[in-house]
Amino acid sequence: MSLNKYSNDKRQNILAISTELLLEKGFSAGSTSEVVRRVGGSKTTIYAHFGDKAGLFTAVVDEILKEAVAFRIRSILRSCRYVML
Repeated sequence: MSLNKYSNDKRQNILAISTELLLEKGFSAGSTSEVVRRVGGSKTTIYAHFGDKAGLFTAVVDEILKEAVAFRIRSILRSCRYVML
């Protein structure tokens, strides 16, 4: 596996775990230490990818919004297909 692929996989794993933690505990009660405990690795990895806790939170929200927008667009496109038929 290439370093970039490994780095991207690690980033996605951090985002997934951080999303779970955010939903469980909220921003204030969640911590980068807890993310590291669940993901493995070190805070250095988190800081390298996201800068700080706020950067990680921003990335989590960004991913959630991207998924929501993509879902909505797919729904609209499906309904347009039915209208055009």
